[in-house]
Amino acid sequence: MSEGELLQLAEDFKNIVSVKNETITNLKKCIISVYGMVRIMDITDDYSLIEALRSYLSSEIDNIIVYH
Repeated sequence: MSEGELLQLAEDFKNIVSVKNETITNLKKCIISVYGMVRIMDITDDYSLIEALRSYLSSEIDNIIVYH
């Protein structure tokens, strides 16, 4: 394996790790947001937020899981 091929493999791996780290960060943000919405529903007994929560989760699942 030449030095150029090795450098290309290292760059490819760096890009893969970067995408995975971005995905993990987005998942953490999603989990924190969902937790906050559930806490608000629990405290206020306002379950009308369920549709908004479902819509938010569907959108995030599409963005984070399906497209990565």
